[in-house]
Amino acid sequence: MIPPEVAAKFEPFNAEFTETGTLSAESVTKAAADFGVTEDMVRQYLAGATAEGASSAAPFLEQAGGAEGYAEFQAWSAQGMTKAEQDSLNAAYKAGNPAAALALQQKFVDQWKAEGNGPAPRDLTAQNRSPSSSENQGYASLAEQKRDQADPRYKSDEAFRNKVINRIDKSTF
Repeated sequence: MIPPEVAAKFEPFNAEFTETGTLSAESVTKAAADFGVTEDMVRQYLAGATAEGASSAAPFLEQAGGAEGYAEFQAWSAQGMTKAEQDSLNAAYKAGNPAAALALQQKFVDQWKAEGNGPAPRDLTAQNRSPSSSENQGYASLAEQKRDQADPRYKSDEAFRNKVINRIDKSTF
């Protein structure tokens, strides 16, 4: 545990970092002097804290469809959630148990999405329903067809050979 007198030194820097996401040049200089380290060490610490924050925030953002979706979810929560729900979610965020906070947030994100909000779902099967454009059309020239027939896979790979035959059937040259 950090001794109270040391924690008190951190407070103004923590407040600035929480509010702005960084420290001013003056604060970096003061932090280095207060803690007996170089300014580069303070900047390295800030870079690590920023990376750790981004990493721990990622699952919360992803739940709502990314940063933009999360911003929309936050805006909705002001009107779409009761004060008690807002307080419980904020308390969960601050409690230091990311798994519990994420589970509670999921409940409210589901409610938000059920009301027609959030990003449109992606159809992950769409790419599997239709062949790629090159397989869906014939050869543009006899030379292109002969190149595929000369490919060693034409003799050894039945799937490749069937694709070539299908493209030959669709060719119009």
